[in-house]
Amino acid sequence: MQIGRVESQGDSQLPQNYSFEDVPPFGKWSYRLKQVDWDGQFSYSPIRNIELNNAQLKVCLAGSELKINTPNPLPIRIYDTIGRLIWQGQVQASLDLSHFSKGMFVYFIGDDTSYQCGKLLLK
Repeated sequence: MQIGRVESQGDSQLPQNYSFEDVPPFGKWSYRLKQVDWDGQFSYSPIRNIELNNAQLKVCLAGSELKINTPNPLPIRIYDTIGRLIWQGQVQASLDLSHFSKGMFVYFIGDDTSYQCGKLLLK
């Protein structure tokens, strides 16, 4: 099953970097890349397995504060409803959202062992 596609940056003698972000539900997942050449020939990368587990990560909104029960700092990204990155950084126990405008936002928080996304409605 194809989950995304990234167009080529064209011919180059220099290495090119590409990225694609998938946010699957928690569980075990397998990924591989398919590289298609200009002439239609293709090859597959080795399969990579990941496991996403949110058993210990709890997130809740209390007023204008996002509370996270984690002993270690975790990366977090917050987007508006049209997908623009509004804020990113590290968060440990809580994040003050009082400087955010009112509205709906989507957050992605986690590390290699736990990853969670959700919606925030700031009134």
